[in-house]
Amino acid sequence: MYTSENVGLRLSGLALSLLLTGCTGMGNHDPVDAAAKLAMASLPTATDKPVAQLIDSQVDEILLSPGDRLRILVDDGTPFSGIFQVDLDGQLHVPYLKALPAVGRSITQLQENLVAALVNEGLFQPGYARASINILQWAPIQISVSGAVFQPGRVLLNDLQGARAKDPHLQIAQESGDYPVQRFLSYALKGAAGIKPTADLRHIKLIRGGISRDFDLSGVFGGKAVNDVPLIAGDEIVVPGLDRVQVEYIRPSQITPPGFELLYSNLSQPVTGHTSTVMRQERSIAYGSRLSLGLMAANCVGGTEMINADRDAVLVSRNVFTGQMETRKYSVPEVIANANDTTLNPYLMPGDSLACFDSTVVNARETMKTIADMMSPFIMLMLLL
Repeated sequence: MYTSENVGLRLSGLALSLLLTGCTGMGNHDPVDAAAKLAMASLPTATDKPVAQLIDSQVDEILLSPGDRLRILVDDGTPFSGIFQVDLDGQLHVPYLKALPAVGRSITQLQENLVAALVNEGLFQPGYARASINILQWAPIQISVSGAVFQPGRVLLNDLQGARAKDPHLQIAQESGDYPVQRFLSYALKGAAGIKPTADLRHIKLIRGGISRDFDLSGVFGGKAVNDVPLIAGDEIVVPGLDRVQVEYIRPSQITPPGFELLYSNLSQPVTGHTSTVMRQERSIAYGSRLSLGLMAANCVGGTEMINADRDAVLVSRNVFTGQMETRKYSVPEVIANANDTTLNPYLMPGDSLACFDSTVVNARETMKTIADMMSPFIMLMLLL
């Protein structure tokens, strides 16, 4: 039942609606144009932030590099869909569109830029452009590593050659997905043959587009969480050095060498019967091994104690601070007797070489044998006369 009060309220509302409609019609605003402008205002804005600035805001995302393979799907846009690769110029080239900057951007950013480009080029109406970009394969990247590492220089990460190369048929059938575990900061240090024991892991510098940011990877040795940032092509890594050796870093880890080849020379008489041992000139030892283990690996320890115990060894190594080659002579019995003394029993480093010398008794015996061999012709001649 309608009351006089309800009727009055309904009439008032109708009059107000007619008044507003009339005011709108008297203006120059077209309702269709207003709707279009509203839709345009809600379009995604292309993210064209310079690559250098992304080091501060999105270093935790996996960013694109030249060679990355992408699958693009555009609804009702077959000419824009397919499998594409980021070009060497750092841009993504999609048919009928201007080149889209891709290097240093995330998949999400590139997808937003593609949608905005489809609308801005007039190929789709605002609000109707929908696109999906998925990674198919992360490409190898070249980066530079310098500072307190064993082999500074250019490093190739995420190499797809050999066993890591994917079946091209699988690439076509695969919808999306690839995990570039070897495109992270820790692998860059590993690729440079590992850090030196003088490395300052709390201030490792990542330089991208002229902008630098420090990262702390010291947690690798303590089992703590670390910010293992993903890298892009052209990144520069600088590992600062300290004026001291950090013994806790001299062991196999994710950012140190697991082991290395120790070059040695051992012409000792007690092992002359083992031809294969004498001919072999290198042995694989674990990183963190000390001189005592190197002496044993080179067969410089053992044999007849009274004859072969008093031996000497020469260690040729590169100074971790100056990079200069140094030679030092050690007494084998002293090294074995003082195994915990880092002065008498130092840590071995990649590139070290070791030479062992016979004991005093063996040297005297060999000297006498040499003299006897030289005198034998004269003795025989005297007997004949």
